[in-house]
This record gives sequence, structure tokens and C-alpha cells, in this order.
Amino acid sequence: MVLFDASLFLLAAGGILALISNRNDRIATICGLTGGLGGTLCGAIGAIRAFLTPEIRTVAEGAVIQQPEMMAAFFLMPVTILGAFAAIHSVGYLKHHGHGRLGIYWFFYNLMIASMILVPLSATPVTFLFCWEIMGLTSFALVAYEYHSRETMKAAWIYLLACHAGIAFLIPMFMIHLGIWQTANATLWLFLTGAIGFGLKAGLPGLHVWLPEAHPAAPAPVSSVMSGAMINLGIFGILTYAVKSNDHFLLYGYFLLICGIIGAFGGAVSAYAQQNLKRLLACSSVENIGIICMGLGFGFLGFGYQNNFMAVCGFTGAFLHILNHAVLKGTLFLAAGEVYRSTGTLNMDLLGGLMKRIPGTGRIFTLAGLSLSGLPPFNAFPGEFAIYLAGFAGLAAKSTLLFVISLAGILGLAVTGGVVCGVFAKAIGGTFLGEPRSSHASEAEKTPVSIFGAMTGLISLAVIMLVATPVMTLLLRKMPEMFLKTAGNEIAQHSNHLAGLMLKLTAASGIVLIFFIMIWLLRYMLLTGKSVEKGPTWDCGYAEPTARMEYTATSFARPLCKDINLLSCFKKHEQKPDGLFPESASVTVTAEDPATAAWWKPLFEFFGKIAEKVHRLQSGSLHWYILMMVIAVLAMLIWGFVFQTDKTAGQKDHGKVSVKKEVVK
Repeated sequence: MVLFDASLFLLAAGGILALISNRNDRIATICGLTGGLGGTLCGAIGAIRAFLTPEIRTVAEGAVIQQPEMMAAFFLMPVTILGAFAAIHSVGYLKHHGHGRLGIYWFFYNLMIASMILVPLSATPVTFLFCWEIMGLTSFALVAYEYHSRETMKAAWIYLLACHAGIAFLIPMFMIHLGIWQTANATLWLFLTGAIGFGLKAGLPGLHVWLPEAHPAAPAPVSSVMSGAMINLGIFGILTYAVKSNDHFLLYGYFLLICGIIGAFGGAVSAYAQQNLKRLLACSSVENIGIICMGLGFGFLGFGYQNNFMAVCGFTGAFLHILNHAVLKGTLFLAAGEVYRSTGTLNMDLLGGLMKRIPGTGRIFTLAGLSLSGLPPFNAFPGEFAIYLAGFAGLAAKSTLLFVISLAGILGLAVTGGVVCGVFAKAIGGTFLGEPRSSHASEAEKTPVSIFGAMTGLISLAVIMLVATPVMTLLLRKMPEMFLKTAGNEIAQHSNHLAGLMLKLTAASGIVLIFFIMIWLLRYMLLTGKSVEKGPTWDCGYAEPTARMEYTATSFARPLCKDINLLSCFKKHEQKPDGLFPESASVTVTAEDPATAAWWKPLFEFFGKIAEKVHRLQSGSLHWYILMMVIAVLAMLIWGFVFQTDKTAGQKDHGKVSVKKEVVK
């Protein structure tokens, strides 16, 4: 805990000093960056150390089980690692559009990271809710950093409402957890309230309303941390507080697997239709949370049907994907931030040709996008491979229901993977390839050293994670044991077997990577010392290729969007060419989330009307306010004396009867 205490102290000190130095951008940046890097470094060392050497205790039966601290340490690793790289990225990102407010930015950024560290370390429900609320408020302030934009403030308010809606479900969950609220089917209500409350943060299907809104509005380093680390804390909350009983593994498994299938496919389809690059990545986060839920669902179903190999594969795949998604999505958001910083826009229809102007960013984005698509030989593939193994283990089971849901999971994951490949083909092609389609892209600025260093560090970590996959598989074998509350030899054997498969998979991936590196080296050697000339390509009679000849991101996605219009609520706005020599023509496709259109927008409008009526009570009259206070006090007194007195009397009478019965006996 000494390292975590030092982490929190450095983060708080750096943030406060930055706020005090707000008038001087340079000093504020130095204070905030120093505190942020020092705090996240201490936190990362503490988290890795706690994960590798968890404390253990012995139960009455003699079995050895791992403490929940290992779960907390696991989810702290993305927070601290991404927090460090995002802090480095912030220096270059905010250099030209954060003047006079850098101290405020660093204060809220460091406080957000500190609260995210405290969330998994909280020992009581009160401290957990307090840190959870601080995390929401500080991230809200960062989402609203560009407060002069109306769209930004709209996104920030939606995010704030989602945070408080989650708290409204977490409070009754903790009341059930502590036994304050006694109810029938307590385990069911505990899980449902926890799944909704934490699902609003994680982005479960139907509860992800804030993700496509907040991520495009927030600064790119903040989006990187929120998407790669913060939404994972929603998964942490579900696994730590909502899952309580060994007798309900089937409930947890079916719920999470169904949510995962819907979320993965729905998120991928929504991402495919987006024009805004960061909004596309936000929808992709919904898809990846769906994949994680699929892995967890297979894991719980494996325990429920006493199929430990299925459980080990499901949980291992889910936890591997949590780490891989954190690193890769963090890299993609940082790269998207550099696109915005250098061009001033995130509209992919106005971009293109950036691979020639910011080549480092283009290559890193391409590598991270291919990896997150789940393609071999990159680092996200082993996690999804383990989830596939869990699904095929379910197909081999004797249960018909398990066979059906496992088949649905396998098909859903396969179809989602195909759509995601299209998503990143669109993002990479529309943003970095071809010719510039506007002055934004043709006048792109060079990438600063701090931004390029942060992106390079994260993508290098992704390569290291690919090599370390077999070792990580062995370390993660302890995680499923927490849910069984026991350590069995069978789980260890299955983990060793899975680690052997991962070793072969990693070796094959390494061979493929080495092959491509050798091809590149051979090409480099053959061209060394030779002059390379550029000439025109075959262009069908055109004198020079232009941006008008290439696909835009919208036109690339149009065929699939047309086929699945019912699922994603696409709206098409056309300006058709007119006359023999038309001067202009355009088409714009917008995609509204089905969940937002179906119930979130009507819900917001309903509460907005109520708020307008309640607002009339704010008349400014002191006498009216005092009258409302008196009425409220009288109502509480009547409730306390009338209803609670009758209840207490009934309890006393019941106690007397019990005493009399005892005397008779």
C-alpha cells in the first residue's frame, strides 16, 4: 500500500500545484506532468507487484484461495499505464488549444486518475461510492473542457446524467449487499441492480448512451483513458459486487453472454456507419465490451455446467482482451487526437492522404486497428481465440440449451469480426490513404515528439504483450478460482494446457511477423544504391488522379449501411446533381443509435419537461422556500410518528407472543 499512497500523493500534489500555476502554462504543465507521471509510475509498479504476488489465506476446509486484491490489481494496471502515456500525449496535444486553462486540465486529469486508482482499492461501500462519484465528476469536467462548444456541453451533460443514473442503481445494490434492504430473490436483485449500475459505466448494450457522445467531445488523452481503462471499472464492479453466489453461475453466464452478443454486433454495426473518427472508436469500445462479456459469459456457464475447460478458456479470453483492448484502444484514441490536432477535423469524409503527411501516426493507427480487428498474428487474436475455444467446448456439452447459446456466441463473434475488419478498413482508408479531400488534410501539421513518443510506447507494449501471452495465460489461471472460492488442480491443468496452445499460437505469429520483416529488409536491400523514379499510373485518360475519383468513408460504408438500415437508424441527406453541367452534389449519411432513439431520447425529454415544471418553484422568494422546508419537516414527522410507530408496536407484540410461547414450553 506504500506505493499506492505515494501514487495518490504525487497525483494530488501535481494537480494542486498545476491549478495554482494556472496562469503560467509552462509551469502548470511541468507540475501536472511530473505529478501525473510519478503517480502513475508508482501505481503501475504497485499494481503489477500486487498481481504477481497476491496475498493468500486459508479457509476452514484447507483450500487456498486468492484475495480480491488480485482482481483490483489487475484492473489497476490499465488505469496506471494508460494514465502515464496519456499524460505524455497531453503535452503536445494541448500546446496550441489549451492556453490559460492547462492548470485546470491537469488538476482534473490527475484527480480523475487518483479516483480511478481508489475505486478498486475501496474497502467499504461508502468509500467506493464516494470515489466512484469523484471519478464521474472529474471526468465530466474534462469532457466539458471545450465548454464553448454547444455540442461538447450537450455530450458532457449526457455523460453526467448517465453517471448519476448509475449511482441510483448502485445505492440499492449496496443496500442489498449489506443486508439493509431485505427482499425475496436477493441474489437476483443484487445482480440486476449491479449490472445496470455498473453497465452504464461499462457500456453494456442499451446502457452505452454516453460513449458515442462523450468520447468525441473529450480531449483525446482523456478519451484514451476513459475508453481503455475507465469502462473496465464497470466490469470490475460487476465481478466484485454484483456476482456473489456460487449457485447462480447459469444466471450470470446467460445474461452476460446474451449482452455480449448483442453489444459486440451492435457496436460494430454502429461504428461502421460513423463519419467522426473518435465516434467510430467509441462505438468500437461498445463492441469490445461485448466481446469481454461473451468471454465472461462462457466462463460462468462453464462453471455452471461443471465444464472447467470451458470456464478457463472463457475467463482467460475475457481478461486477455481487457488488457489488449486497453492498450490498443488507448493507442487509437491518441492517434485520432493527433489527426484532430494536425488537421482540425475528425470528419473522415474531409480527410485522406495523411499517410504522406503524418506517416508515423498513420502506421501506428493502422497497426493498432489491424490488431484490434482480431486478426492474426497480432496481440488481440489470442484472447478471441480462447473465447472461440470456450464456445466450441460448449458445443461439445450434452446440454441442448448450452449448445444453442454457444453456437450463437461463436457465430456472433465471427460475424462481428468481419464487420470490425470493415470498420477499420474504412477508418484507415478514409483517413490516411488516397488524396486529401479538403484543405484540412492537405495542410496537416507534423507530429510533435511527445505525441509520437506516447503512441510508439503504447504500440510497443502491444507487441510485448503478444510475446508474453503464454506467461499471462498462466498468471490469469488464478482469476477463475476467485469465483469458485477454491483452488483446484483441474483448473491449473486446463490453464497449463491453454498456455501450451497459446505458446504455439505465439510462435506461429512470431514466424509470420519475421517473414514480413524479412520481405521488407529484402526490398530495402534491393533498392539500396538505386534511383527510384516516380511516374504516372494508368489513369483511364485522366491527366491527374484527384480526390473526386476515390471512395469517401461514407461511400465505402454505404452498401452495408443500406442493408442494415433497420438496426442502426441511418438517415440519408442527398443533394442530387441538377442540369447538364452540375456544379455540386453531395450525400450525407448519419446514424442514430437505436437505443437512444427508442428510449433514451424520450426519457430525457420526459424528465426535461418535469424539470421545467419544477424549475418554477425557484421563484426567488425566501418565504416560499421556508414554507417548503416546513412542509417537508412536517411530512417526515408524520411519517416517523404514524407509520414507524405502528411498525414498532407490531414488532413488540410479536416479541411478547414469542416470549409467552417460550414460557409455555
